Amino acid sequence: MPILKKEVPEANRLFRAENIMSKKINSLRSVETVKNIFEALKSTHHGFPVTNIKGQVIGLIPKNFLMVIISKRIYYSDQNQKYFVINGQL
Repeated sequence: MPILKKEVPEANRLFRAENIMSKKINSLRSVETVKNIFEALKSTHHGFPVTNIKGQVIGLIPKNFLMVIISKRIYYSDQNQKYFVINGQL
């Protein structure tokens, strides 16, 4: 994740976050399906807010963490799960 500098560069003083950030928020729940994680990976975002069951933000997960979770299959599997990833395809 990028680290903020102590001083705002002169060229960026007039930029506002709302002008460059996405209007559509892609968030993930604290317990999420492989399908939803796979869909999030298709986006151009580099990180995703993680929400609890009340919809409150409880953290942020970088896209590269999600890629590792999927590629190494670091998740629990439910026998009723309808979706799984094989070679990057649902």
